[in-house]
Amino acid sequence: MPLSSAQIAALSQLLDAALELPPDRQEAWLTGLPAEQQGLVPTLRQMLALASLTSGGLLLSSLPRLPSLADEPPEAQPGERVGPYRLMREIGRGGMGSVWLAERADGIFNRAVALKLPRLARHARLAERMAHERQIGALLEHPHIARLYDAGIDDTGRPYLVMEWVQGTSLLDHAARHHLNLAQRLQLMLQVCAAVAHAHRHLVVHRDLKPSNLLVGDDGQVKLLDFGIAQLLDADIGDGAAVDTERQRMHTPLYSAPEQRRGEAVSTAGDIFSLGVVLHELLTGQLPAPTSSAPVAALAGLSIDLQAVLRRAMQDDPAQRYSSVERLADDLQNVLAQRPVAAEPASLRHRAWLFGTRHRSALGAGAVALVVLASGTLVLLRQQALEQAQAQRAALSREFLFDLLGDAEPQAGQTAAQITGPQMVQSALARARSAFDAQPALRGQVLTQLAVMLRRFDQPDDALQLLREAIDLLAQSAAADAAALPIAQAQLAISLNDRDELGANVEAAALAQRALAGCSAASARCAKARAYAHNVLMHLANQRGDRSSALAHAEQEVAATEQAHGPGHAELAMALMQLAIMRRNQGSLTDAAVALARADAIARRTPLRATDLRSLHLHQALLQIDLGQYAAAQQGLTQLLAEPDAMAADVSALQPASPAVLAASQPPSTSVQRRALPYRLLAQALVAQGLLDDALRAADAGLVIAQAAGNGWELAFGRQARARALSGLGRHADATRDIQATLDGLTRRGLPVSGIEQLRARRLAGEIALRAGQTALASAWLAPLPAAHRRTPAQGVLAPVDLAQTLDLLGTMARQRANLVAAQGLHAEASAMLAAQLPAEHPLRLRNQLLSALAAWLAVATSATPAEASGAAGPTHAALVQTAARYLQSLPAASAWRRLPEATATNAAAWQQLVI
Repeated sequence: MPLSSAQIAALSQLLDAALELPPDRQEAWLTGLPAEQQGLVPTLRQMLALASLTSGGLLLSSLPRLPSLADEPPEAQPGERVGPYRLMREIGRGGMGSVWLAERADGIFNRAVALKLPRLARHARLAERMAHERQIGALLEHPHIARLYDAGIDDTGRPYLVMEWVQGTSLLDHAARHHLNLAQRLQLMLQVCAAVAHAHRHLVVHRDLKPSNLLVGDDGQVKLLDFGIAQLLDADIGDGAAVDTERQRMHTPLYSAPEQRRGEAVSTAGDIFSLGVVLHELLTGQLPAPTSSAPVAALAGLSIDLQAVLRRAMQDDPAQRYSSVERLADDLQNVLAQRPVAAEPASLRHRAWLFGTRHRSALGAGAVALVVLASGTLVLLRQQALEQAQAQRAALSREFLFDLLGDAEPQAGQTAAQITGPQMVQSALARARSAFDAQPALRGQVLTQLAVMLRRFDQPDDALQLLREAIDLLAQSAAADAAALPIAQAQLAISLNDRDELGANVEAAALAQRALAGCSAASARCAKARAYAHNVLMHLANQRGDRSSALAHAEQEVAATEQAHGPGHAELAMALMQLAIMRRNQGSLTDAAVALARADAIARRTPLRATDLRSLHLHQALLQIDLGQYAAAQQGLTQLLAEPDAMAADVSALQPASPAVLAASQPPSTSVQRRALPYRLLAQALVAQGLLDDALRAADAGLVIAQAAGNGWELAFGRQARARALSGLGRHADATRDIQATLDGLTRRGLPVSGIEQLRARRLAGEIALRAGQTALASAWLAPLPAAHRRTPAQGVLAPVDLAQTLDLLGTMARQRANLVAAQGLHAEASAMLAAQLPAEHPLRLRNQLLSALAAWLAVATSATPAEASGAAGPTHAALVQTAARYLQSLPAASAWRRLPEATATNAAAWQQLVI
């Protein structure tokens, strides 16, 4: 009798589970299956029997084929296209489907990916499930979770998931191959816990945690795979809140919680049970006994604390398990640190033994015996001393805060409005240096926070000096808070990085690395230190053009910030904003928009500091420019510039800054640096719309501010923005001087000639030459750029949108030289790249379509006889008229880019030399 799709899915799952069992346990397992699955047992026995006859394990070709649905597509083959991807080789197979190493087949990038082809392609709820996968993939960004890049359904109806390709081995194989000791295995599980906890904080349950879904790379970093059967806890599951029972059964029974095996609703407690099973197998080499009433297998060699952890994690009753993955991770940390675990109450004797173990180097055998005998007293005294120290610190902190608030009262002859933030900080600083004489560690922490406040009040030199003082105090004192020194080191690194000086950057990098090395614990304060350090290393990598390292540090900053503050904190919004910037810098505009949307959602729920909110709005405008939303970006930037404290230069009164003025260098001011950027972005938005006079004024405003701050970055990029405006206005010589100054400035900043900043500036230099009619010079600038963008096949295209604009410029040159076949090919190549990166109505795509239509029409018009050319325009001319109209509609009425020949003109000469 043919099986239903649900039975086929169940058979596939059961086969996977049975094959993971030793052969001598398979029959008992089959017998113990629930009654509703007993009808599948004969088929399973046949398949398992055939598997045992093969020397290399299960050979799929030797098995009786699973009954398939009538419209199930054929097996995938190497070289086959699935959506925009080409399959290279199969790298995994199971009952749920196959996994392939694949690459993009449309030339957008050559990054290798893992492409999963689930079985049972035709399904009534297939589209819903693929959308679900994309939703989960957008939420889960964590260093220990493999990224989901894409999900869709190809032309044949096959679903596919495109994931990060993780080159590594399973958790168990890695531990066995490298002969890991107990501590190393627990460290791996802490990475797993961090990933699962991140998912749970986003209301996502994995539902299928097992060693084969946990890969470990050569660097020892765990990657959690396959959220293919995950379920959003807050998902809308329809009228009556009916549970998707078919989905509930999609799991691996050997690692599933009892309630999941029974088909009941799952929760985070199910994942905690699975983590316990994985931990049991990792530590003992065996799976636990089938029921919790049986003794936990092979635990004799484990400490009583680890046994307690495993018992707590694998309780039959979900309410008796750990309340969260974080609590499980805390107990694993306790085991590593030889501290009592929270899983089960420890005896007084065991607590004393752990204390002696922790302090073995300081205690001889006799001292340990004494500790055991007097453990109750010592524990009590130690607890009392700790409580007294905490109470003393709290009292001092309260007294300090009260005094600080008292300083906010106006003195004689002074109004409350005249009390400034910097004045309060300076008063607090004086009190801190005298109030905490007996508490040097507390004084160091207070000085660190006051230094951060001074930096925010635009007093960077004072902040720098104060941070060095705090670090000296914390380094010399035995601080109770082990994170205090790394936090101060990371904050000093941030201040040094703000100075934008080579020597300062070197010291900043060293301090950030020191902060990372000194604070590896899972505590919230250590996570803060790591977040600050990754922020510095991200900026330094970005400044030297190392985009991949910058992106990696941005992702780690987000993970550490969320660990430190939780999922809804203002600091997480800022970390997500930085992640969006790094993704945008790599050309991943869609991914950048996802991160920025998360940051904006947090900002709508949580008040942000004024400067942080301004920064978020600033980078929203930057992304709007990238996405072609120029008018919206212009409006947002204009509002930012109109805010109080804003950027107070009067644009209308500014004169263009001379090269001599712009070459000046003075110590930078962080707030002034922030003020230069909005003007530059406004200039970019205005240039893109063809509002060139306004763009030139905005560029000049930003340059004057950057010059006053001695900010080399803004001087270089600001002159680039001004060069674009000058070129459009026909001031080609001035534009050439500015773009050359940009290139010189980028070189002085140490940016590589192969980096995107240099390549973009060279493209603009070629555009300026082309507008000036200097075709040979334009060719010298532009011709080498495509090869520089494409790099090696493994690296892929550096910046597809920038390369596409270069190809359009090369196509324009080919058109001017009457090489219309080459022009059409270049515009077509650019069109494919832009279509993969930008929305359909993006002005760059509309311009590309106009250039393509122009080349196609000229190819017909120039090949016609004079009599034919003077006759009916034909379909190619109609297409040109249509695309020109669409392009013009995207531009404001005053745009300089509207200077096209009459759209109805059929005179080829009028169009031949046009540069759009």
